[in-house]
Amino acid sequence: MPKIPPARPSLGAAFMPRPPAGSTSADSAEVVELGSKDEEEQSSGAAELGHDDTIVPSTVHLAVAVAQGLVQASKRTGRTHGELVITAIEDVHSDLESLLFPGGKIGGNLFRARGVGGKPSEGKAEKKGVTVGLYADDWVIIDQLKDQFKARSRSHLIGTALKAHLGLGATTRTESD
Repeated sequence: MPKIPPARPSLGAAFMPRPPAGSTSADSAEVVELGSKDEEEQSSGAAELGHDDTIVPSTVHLAVAVAQGLVQASKRTGRTHGELVITAIEDVHSDLESLLFPGGKIGGNLFRARGVGGKPSEGKAEKKGVTVGLYADDWVIIDQLKDQFKARSRSHLIGTALKAHLGLGATTRTESD
């Protein structure tokens, strides 16, 4: 039988385990685990590889039209926000740099990367916070992509990928516009 790696250190109060059955607390965050450990070992081998199948929620700030498109796509397809985010990023991965900075970019080595033209505060789209749940390992990959493509934030990366994947095109402003 394979050895199961030790639990990861706590991510803080917002990610503490559920309170015991019967008690209620408005301040506790729910942690969702997929399947039992036996199912994980048999079906995905996740325990053997040391992957944690705990879903970690994070709020992503998206342009209102992109957030609405995400919610509609979720209802239409039955997929979670996290599944749609992964699909969108994988779908547009090869075009991410040009999507993130459609007018080109300057900086990115010594200076922070920025799109060419206009002041950053001009024309910013109204934002809406959307909760996206992904495995902790997925958030690490998103952060690596953010660094690789010089996106300003997770929200910039995810919003841009969703905008392109959902076909919202030039009519929808995002953080990068």
